[in-house]
Amino acid sequence: MLSFLKLTSSNSNLMAVIYNLDANGNLSGSSGFGVMANDDCNFANIPAGTYAILVGSATGTEIGDYTLMWNCSTPSNYIYTDKNNVQHNVTPHSLLSVSDDLTNILVYYDTQAVLINGTNALYNLIWEDSQTWTNNYGYTARDMKFTLYEWSRLYLANITTTAPCSVPRALMIEVRKGMWRYCNSYYYNNAGDLKHEMNYTDLSGIKTPRVFGEEATDFEYGPSYLVVDLDTLKVVDYISPFNYYYQVGGRTYTSSNVQQLT
Repeated sequence: MLSFLKLTSSNSNLMAVIYNLDANGNLSGSSGFGVMANDDCNFANIPAGTYAILVGSATGTEIGDYTLMWNCSTPSNYIYTDKNNVQHNVTPHSLLSVSDDLTNILVYYDTQAVLINGTNALYNLIWEDSQTWTNNYGYTARDMKFTLYEWSRLYLANITTTAPCSVPRALMIEVRKGMWRYCNSYYYNNAGDLKHEMNYTDLSGIKTPRVFGEEATDFEYGPSYLVVDLDTLKVVDYISPFNYYYQVGGRTYTSSNVQQLT
């Protein structure tokens, strides 16, 4: 596992060191991995085992209050199965971000694996939205759902929309292919005259559900993105010309601090 260690203290001469434990629970020597108080975090790839973290000083006489932080949720290798049912074993490519208190470790492995605290942010990505309006005779509803199959580019960014919605740590996923459903539902009851209509035609005039990315017009209006909040790992928006709110509803977005991963 990739293990991250940090120590803050009223005494900068304190240190934290990882020691190995033997089968009897006794210290069996330093792992060589440690950190000085009030320095930046340190990290190392340590094998599976039993360890103890010792806080002290080089002289053995220093004292002080301290806060010890430790995060070992990031695997040194990650296995995933692709759409062809082929398994891939990948290792970390780059460390993207580490929170001050070590509660969030974001690591890029490859185009199929961006892990935050060991959880893949690219797994099972679905965006849904439903709204219902009532009137004197019934209701109108709009339902949209996008399930991501394939993507082309990945970005880290700060996203703000006019919804309003603010995602300071967002993963923007440029869509290549996915299952798309768009439905308007109308229900009327005018003095006993009942009518119910469901229209599955999206804003481009094509009937859904369908595989988005197979029509020649799917990318003529511009790119589409799923937005994942990296603090919650939830899909929070679908920025697309096919999303009613962006095409008809007047919603816009801004992005800053954009970093392209692939």
